[in-house]
Amino acid sequence: MLLASHAFIIMNMISGRRKTIVIFLILFLLAVVFIWLSINKTRLYINNSSPKTLCFYIDREFVTVVPAHSAVELRLKSRKNALIGIRERLDGMPLEEFTVNLGGKSFIYNISDFSDAPKEIKMDGNKAVLLIGGKIPEKPVQRITLDTLHRMIMNKLPRKMETLRRFSQADGIKMAGDVGDISSMNWILAILKLPEHRAVWDEALRSIGKLGGNNAVNILKTYLKHTDMDIAFAAIDSLSGMQSASAQIILMDTYRSTDSIKLRKAILAKFAEIPLSFDIKVFILRELGKSEPDNIELLFNIVSRKQIKEAAPLLKKIKAKNHKLSRETVSRINQTIKAIESNK
Repeated sequence: MLLASHAFIIMNMISGRRKTIVIFLILFLLAVVFIWLSINKTRLYINNSSPKTLCFYIDREFVTVVPAHSAVELRLKSRKNALIGIRERLDGMPLEEFTVNLGGKSFIYNISDFSDAPKEIKMDGNKAVLLIGGKIPEKPVQRITLDTLHRMIMNKLPRKMETLRRFSQADGIKMAGDVGDISSMNWILAILKLPEHRAVWDEALRSIGKLGGNNAVNILKTYLKHTDMDIAFAAIDSLSGMQSASAQIILMDTYRSTDSIKLRKAILAKFAEIPLSFDIKVFILRELGKSEPDNIELLFNIVSRKQIKEAAPLLKKIKAKNHKLSRETVSRINQTIKAIESNK
């Protein structure tokens, strides 16, 4: 009995040691895996010095939104021959794409505005774009996913995301419109229904125009007669930016029906900025053809900037019939006629 008892104790000790050894080995392996994964990570800093919000992709899969004049920090699994690139919109064409080896180093991907760059740089997008090493950008933010963007839109950022605190609710709404995140439309419409978010309604309306869609024009139309002129002006901005025939017709109808001088001037100012369409051209000529055209200076500006040659006879008629015109207005009419006729 005594021998059996000693044998039992010894077996328990051996079994206990085995368990301890097994647990130790498991912990050791986990530590090795953790260290290996830590070493096998690459820090990628995307430094966007351009004035546009951009979308960053790896192997053509969306990774993060990169706000204008900001840097985003990513921690990525090392891989060879990763295709990285940027686009202006989520579903847009790549602005730049090239293959890079993400091999456990720190990369700084500098995105610049190449619109004024020499042709040789435009032809080869890899030049002066990707730097291996270099100075780490100041105040890089964490990855901005679409889910994070929606949290920003509703102003409910998690407290742990400290680096994103400098982006406001308006910034989130603007970014959603800039990158064409259609899934943000429901969030933006929710903002417009909440009076406590009225301070960002103007930015929400502008983003609705950027996102577009079947209902965008009808949604924006309802805000053109808003009592807050800033909100009405934002609806004008948004509709004019859509550059669709239906949006332009709504702006023309609003111009004719409204009693607000400020609203009329804002609509004409936008018509001077956007590309000249057939509908806008006919509208301008009809307004000039009235016996006493309203906002005549703004109409002159559009005719002159867009070089509407059909307006020359109407301008001559205005000058001949209306003797109450000031010298400055007559001079402006003569300059506009001269500019149009010299460009024939």
